[in-house]
Amino acid sequence: MSPVNPHTITKKGRTCTSCHDSAKALGYGIEGGKYFADQSKTTIVDLMTAEQKVLPHKVDEQMPAVPNLKDDLSRFVDENGTQLQTVGNHWKLSQALDNETRAKMDRRGVCLSCHKEMPSEDLAVSLLVHTAKVAGVKIDNEMHHTLVNKSLLMTAWVQVLGGLLLGLGLMYLFLRRRKNA
Repeated sequence: MSPVNPHTITKKGRTCTSCHDSAKALGYGIEGGKYFADQSKTTIVDLMTAEQKVLPHKVDEQMPAVPNLKDDLSRFVDENGTQLQTVGNHWKLSQALDNETRAKMDRRGVCLSCHKEMPSEDLAVSLLVHTAKVAGVKIDNEMHHTLVNKSLLMTAWVQVLGGLLLGLGLMYLFLRRRKNA
């Protein structure tokens, strides 16, 4: 996709979420193909009712209808990996991302891994949130990154050391039992 969206050569690199949390970067289109979903209808952006009825009598068309074009041209693949349109045939090796690459890259909704428990669904999480409020700790973006990083590292070390201790304990019991036999 980089020949189509080559904003990766700037002085400042893209954020992780600009690719890993973006349906467009994955090839699924702007807002997952919903933004330009049906171009066979005229697009008017103006005051509307909840039922999409335009309220002003005089409006300008932002995009006139294109008969029989029912696809979003920002979509290159669907969720099954079916390629929907040709991608950069004049650039060598350009292609839509394959299923394996998209599966490795896709991190949409990963924030819910932690935030589904926020702030009151779990006693420990609730206690941490309450303690932070009482202590006057403001959780800005930098603090959030620090907390997530510390939590990840601590969880990884607990799992590694826990597995190591369990393995050593089982080996000790095995050797002790063998010695007594």
